[in-house]
Amino acid sequence: MNKRSNDVVTLRWPLMALCLGMLGTSCGDSSAEAHTEPAMVEQEGRADRFELDRAGLANLDLETARVETRTLVGARSYPGLVSYKQTTRAALVSQVEGVVQSVAVSLGQTVKAGDVVCVINSRGLAQARSRFLEAMHKAKFAGTLFKTESELWEKQITSRESFLRAQHEFGDTKLALDSAKHELLSLGLSEQDVQAMHAEGDAHLQDDAHMEGDSLLDLALLSFTSPIDGQVVLVGASQGEAVGPGQELLDVADLSQVWVNTQVPVGDLAKMKVGNGVTVHWEAGDLSARGTIAYLAPEIDATSQTGLARIELNNEAGHWRPGLYVDVSAEVNPESVALAVPTTALVADPESPSQFFVFVQLAEGRFEARPVVVQRSEDGFSAVSGRLKVGDLVVSSDTIFLKAVWMGEGGMEE
Repeated sequence: MNKRSNDVVTLRWPLMALCLGMLGTSCGDSSAEAHTEPAMVEQEGRADRFELDRAGLANLDLETARVETRTLVGARSYPGLVSYKQTTRAALVSQVEGVVQSVAVSLGQTVKAGDVVCVINSRGLAQARSRFLEAMHKAKFAGTLFKTESELWEKQITSRESFLRAQHEFGDTKLALDSAKHELLSLGLSEQDVQAMHAEGDAHLQDDAHMEGDSLLDLALLSFTSPIDGQVVLVGASQGEAVGPGQELLDVADLSQVWVNTQVPVGDLAKMKVGNGVTVHWEAGDLSARGTIAYLAPEIDATSQTGLARIELNNEAGHWRPGLYVDVSAEVNPESVALAVPTTALVADPESPSQFFVFVQLAEGRFEARPVVVQRSEDGFSAVSGRLKVGDLVVSSDTIFLKAVWMGEGGMEE
């Protein structure tokens, strides 16, 4: 006998016996009887509770899960592109006109901060250095003269005019020295380079033969050093090539961290926060890594209605190469819910597909269908509300068969 038939018998015979025992009373009113029984059959359509015998259970592979509190995290996937972290990339640009004398590194080579990577021979730089040395010599001489005139003026030995002239000349030479120094800095020399020149200036200027020999060649050479530890990712000049101001010679990048840029639809972007965790996956290389959102762009692309999300990714092993296309799985709008069930436990109401039930296991072979309201579904779980409590066992597999048994459309034979 069909299980649904058993349920109907279980429900109707007590009601029929009650009505037969009360003939002549209000229950004997045919209109009341017609109202009572169809009300249960039409509105409920079936009993909430039903059973399966051992033979029926043996044909099923039922799995159950407990209702629990859970944090639901929306997982979304977007295409991404690995790029250099711009704050750890340095470009070496020539600020002088000259000829490349040597390039000491090759593409992909690892360098340390301070390593010489390129040398340029520049006549203009040699002239600027010479002007600096000359200005330094004049300033030193004018300073000595001003000191002497000051001492004589205090003793009233020299005239005021001589004192003021020495003071004025000393000021002019200091101004010229500062101007020559800033010219060198603008041509690419560092503060340390200028100080080294200052320390060696007297030797260069006092020995004319030395100035006309190797020193003039040294004054024309400008050495470029790597400002950071990293890899050479661009070589834009070769030995013997003429270069001019603004020409990029080399790029060095620290690839221990990279950026992953992805475009996120505005609906998801509104639920993201800086610091949220993401997973970056490279399918072809079978690589995955965890990172965090470091930046969310304040502007939205008007055409695509997406915004930039940038992820910082650790790349100590060097697997994540700039230019690589990847998939970004982001956590969107995490929310703690009071009642969560596996999404596979949800059963659509046959009379209203937009409504759902879950089958609660009361005991072995005994089940109860309880209506629930689905509030949110993420990552295989759904937040629900209804006549449930934490710890209830809900059926999470073979629910289609249980639904058929419950509705009397199939099921087990007694």
